[in-house]
Order: sequence, then structure tokens, then C-alpha cells
Amino acid sequence: MTKIYEPNDELIKELQVLKQRHNSLKVLFNRDIQKHKSIQEISKVNEEKLRESQDLLQIVKEKTKIGGWIRYLNKKEVYWSDGVADIFGVPNGYMPRYDEAIGFYAPEWRDKIKESITNCEQGGISFDEEMEIITVTGKQVWVRVIGEAIKDDDGKIFKINGSFQDISDRKSSEEQLRKLSMAVEQSPVSIFLTDTDGNIEYANPKVMEITGYTLTELIGRNPKIFNAGQTPKSVYKKLWKTITSGKAWYGEFHNKRKNGEFFWELASISPIFNKNGKITNYLAVKEDITDLKQKEADLIISNEELAFQNNKIETLAKELLVAKERAEESDRLKSAFLANMSHEIRTPMNGILGFASLLQDPGLTGEKQQKYLKVIEKSGARMLNIINDIVNISKIESGLVNVHIEETNINEQMETSYNFFKPEADVKGLQFSIKNMLPEEEIIIKTDALKIYAILSSLLKNAIKYTDEGTIVYGYDNKGDCLEFYVKDTGIGIPKDRQEAIFERFIQADIYDKMAFQGAGLGLSIAKAYVELLGGKIWVESEEGKGSTFYFTISCNPKIAPNLIFKTIF
Repeated sequence: MTKIYEPNDELIKELQVLKQRHNSLKVLFNRDIQKHKSIQEISKVNEEKLRESQDLLQIVKEKTKIGGWIRYLNKKEVYWSDGVADIFGVPNGYMPRYDEAIGFYAPEWRDKIKESITNCEQGGISFDEEMEIITVTGKQVWVRVIGEAIKDDDGKIFKINGSFQDISDRKSSEEQLRKLSMAVEQSPVSIFLTDTDGNIEYANPKVMEITGYTLTELIGRNPKIFNAGQTPKSVYKKLWKTITSGKAWYGEFHNKRKNGEFFWELASISPIFNKNGKITNYLAVKEDITDLKQKEADLIISNEELAFQNNKIETLAKELLVAKERAEESDRLKSAFLANMSHEIRTPMNGILGFASLLQDPGLTGEKQQKYLKVIEKSGARMLNIINDIVNISKIESGLVNVHIEETNINEQMETSYNFFKPEADVKGLQFSIKNMLPEEEIIIKTDALKIYAILSSLLKNAIKYTDEGTIVYGYDNKGDCLEFYVKDTGIGIPKDRQEAIFERFIQADIYDKMAFQGAGLGLSIAKAYVELLGGKIWVESEEGKGSTFYFTISCNPKIAPNLIFKTIF
């Protein structure tokens, strides 16, 4: 007979506990597997991000020509990054001795760099210097070298960290600008620039030398202060008819110096156009021909010397023509200097020359010919816009900007800018609108209308340029003592670390964006200067990839010195 065992309660309980523990361990095991997978995925993402960061760092190094260096006080060698090695022309990983590193500097800079490093080592004094070095190939290169002392836990300096940047291109641009400025300043002929009303905005030293007026007395004044009442009114009427029609005028003036003396000038006056073909300024180039005129008078008195004097006059006339052509060539050289100054002018110039060459193809169709002509026209307008920006920023830095305060209807300014930029926005398929227009009686303020329009134009132009789809909205609010304007877009946005830099000269939000190369980076710096001139401030709020909103304020009661306000007729 088989014996049957009865279940043991305690054994059953232990088995149940073991089963529960098994299930718990199984759950924990599954969680560990999932966690391990998650960590692997995160690690993979981090590796990709690291590679992207390394790629971006390599791009920055190549574009900015910058590298880092370290000097440990207890070691003879100086550690150079690959970027520094590239600048000096040595293999990557090269670590020179301290004395060897100093030897790379041009002889006239060696004492200075040693002094800066010594002061940094001994006194913790950071340095930021611009010097010349000599690479292994013998090439002289301008560099910017920065050094900063690093202390250990005991507060003792144990190394210097620094950076090294090739600034040869910037130095070359500065030298070209200096030459351009000197060419105009030292010109043997009088050169001055006026606005469309004829008010003088710039005059070179030759103007002051000939007329006897100071620069302060000329800026904002009209050239009619030179009028001696000797030149027929018909000459001025013809002059204005010619230049306002977009053509150059050539002729003579019988003018008066500040001291009352009369003098003669041979003049050429020509209009300057913006990219839209609108006249923005007039350029006058004048030659003092008083001596020539005196000789002509002497010829009338002496009939016996008439033939001789006529030949002499013809010779002098030819010399004057050569001088005039040299003056015009000097003006063309200004564009050449600017062309060498930056990529921004070389690009449209290449477009003009390239497509002009294509136009010489005898088999070119009419449609392609028109297409090429439009490219040439667009490139020329772009180059003129850059030059105008450079002239404006030069006037701002020289303190030559005039402010004309008058009662201004802000709504009219808003509508004018809307009508001007609406077609351009429509071409890109953007929604373009104005918001927050206040009643007429609330928006008549005393300010400079032209500068308000210039500020709005700069901001709207950028908004359209960097917005491929979506909306652009602009308007203003009454803040009591000032008006707060805004221009909002749904464009590419601006990185947070670039939002202050964009208001500096030659700076754009993203130098790697292909659209950023279509401008010299002066528009926002000019707008900022105008805003501050009118007693306001400008700033931006932006999120990269979502858009930007530019704000600026304009004081309703700006405090402008009376001698900066001019309103005269040429």
C-alpha cells in the first residue's frame, strides 16, 4: 500500500517566498537590461554630439585662424595647439622651447612679448597684444596673442594659458582703409559731399584751404555761402536740372572766399545713387582756376600776346583735363581700395565682370542677355549699398552726422516704409503688416524723420533677407516719454551668444550662413548710432530657428545741440 504524504504548510510558504523573490529578480533583471540599453543609446547620442562639436570647433579654427598655447613655469617647452602650429608653419604637435618660441617673433617685438610674459608670470598681469611673427617659411604675419596667469590651490602662478590668432587680413584691411582716407584727405582738388538738399556733409582739407572756412563752419551749410553773385542764375538752374536728372554737370563758378576775395573754380558735380536708383547725395570735385582766369584776362588786355597766350591756355586746359581725369581716377581708386578691403565688394564685382564677359558671346539669346544684365545690375546695386554703409559709419565715427529735429508724423514714416518694402516681401511670399498704429494726434513728435526711416529700413531689410517663410510684423507703442518700435519676424533667428555682437561694425549673426555674406555687417551698427543720436536705445530678442524681434526707442523730446540742426537750400 502506497504511503501518501500530506502537504507541509511551512514548505509551501517558503516556496511561495522563493517564487516572489524570483519574480522580483526577474523584474530587476529586465530593468537593468532596459537601463543598459538606454545608457548605450545616450552614449551613442553623446558621441554624435561630441563629433559634431569637434567638427564645429575645426571649422571655427579654420575660419578664425586661432589656436591656444600653454606655458608651464616649471617646464622648458611651450605647448602649442594645432591651430598655433598652423600659423607658425610647423608640424602639429610641435612643442618649442621657450627661447625658441620667442625667436619666432619679429626682432622689434621680442622684448615686448618677453616683458608681457614676465609680468604675467611674476605679477599675474594678463596681456593682449598685436605683434608680428616670422613663420618657418620667412613670411611675416600679424597676430594677436593673449595670455592669462593660472594659479594653483595655494594661489601660486604655475602656468600661463593663452590664445593666438592670425589677424593679417584685418591689418591689411585697416591699411587699405587708411590709404583710401588719405587719398581723399590729401587730394590736390576740393572734394565735398552734400545731401539731396545741397547741405554739406563732408569736405576735404583742400576745401578749407581754398575757401578759408573751417570744417565746423561748413558742415550742414549750403555751398551757396561761396556765391559771390557773379555766376548767372541760369547756370545754377541748368546745374540742378542736370544732376537731379541723374547726370553729371561740368562748369565754372565765380565764388567768394570767407575773407571776401573772389576766386574761380572748375567743377564737376555728379549724383550718387542707392541700390534702388534713388539719388542720395551729390559729389562735387572742384579745381581752383583763379590763376588761369587771371591769365585769360591778361590775354584780353594784350592783343600782341594773344596767340601765345591762347596756346598757353590750351596747354593749361589740357593739364586741367588731366588733373580732372586724375581726380576721377582717384574716385575710382576709392572703390578699388574698398574692393580689396573685404569679400563683400569682391563678390558683386566678380558677378559684374563674369556676366559682362558672358555678354560678349555672339550667340547669346535675348533672354539670357536680359538675365545677365539683371545680375550685373543687382551686383552693382549691392556694391553701392556697401559703400554707402562705409561712408555712413565713417561719418558717425567722425562726429559728422547732422540731426534735423522737426515735427514728424510717425504714421507717415511707417506707411512709407511699408509701401517701399511690401513688394519685396511679396516676392518671397511673406505676410507683411503694421500693428499698433496710434491716432494721428498721439504720434506727432519732434525728431529726425530721415533717421527714423533709415533705422526702420535697416531692420526691415534684414527681416526680409533672413526670413524665407512666415510673417514680418512691425509697429510701435507709446511709452509716455518715448515711442518703442519693434520689427518681428519668423526668420532664422540669432544665436544667444551673438545677440550683442550684431550691433558692432562688420558683424553678422552667423558668419557661416551663406546669406550673411551678402552685406558688410554695417547696417545694424549704423541703426544703433542713429537711435542713440536720437536719445534712444536698441536691442534684440531672438530664438535661433524661430525668429527675432528688434526693439528700439525714440525720445519724444530729444536733447540735440542747436548747432547740429541745419535746414538750408543748395
